[in-house]
Formats: sequence, structure tokens, C-alpha cells
Amino acid sequence: TNDSSSNSSNNKSKKSKLQERLRKLQLKINQSKKLNHKEVVNEGERLCSKEAYNKHMKQTHKNDAKAVQKEAWENVHEKNVKTLLSASASASASAGSGIGSGTSDNDKKNV
Repeated sequence: TNDSSSNSSNNKSKKSKLQERLRKLQLKINQSKKLNHKEVVNEGERLCSKEAYNKHMKQTHKNDAKAVQKEAWENVHEKNVKTLLSASASASASAGSGIGSGTSDNDKKNV
């Protein structure tokens, strides 16, 4: 019976430790939720002022303009690369056709 009572008390201590750990985690989660809510409220207050809203919109438009400019540059770059690749492919094809004919100017004169 001594083994069963020690085993039972051991299970209770494990359970109480787990419950204590769970309680601490719940407190941390609750604290995080409160802090997050506080920051959201602060951010809302900052954006509600006319000055902050204008600053935010100016920055947003600036970032959008940069994105459009970057996309345009990438499109131009891509077209240039394609043009260079096609030009080099056609140049190598035309150079290859003259080499493989097997006749030269000297051969034509001797005929």
C-alpha cells in the first residue's frame, strides 16, 4: 500500500506542477493580449491625427512609386536580355551556315 500512496502523491504533484505551469502561461498570454491591444489603440490614435495620416499617405505613395519604377526597370532589363539572346543566337546561326558549305573562293575559281 505504501507504493500506491507514493505513486498517487507523485501523480498529484505532477498534476499540480502542470497546472501551475498552465496558469503561468495563461497569465503571459493575457499580458501579451493587453499589451497588443494597447499598441493597437496607440497606433489608431496616431493615425487619426491629420498630420500623421498625411505623413502615412505620403510614405505610401512614395513606396508605390518606387515599386512601379522598379517593375518598369525590370521589364526593360528583361526585354534587353531577350534581345541580346536572340541577336547572339541569330548571329551564331548565320556564321555557322557559311562555315559548313565546304566551298571556298579558291575552289570556285578553279572550276
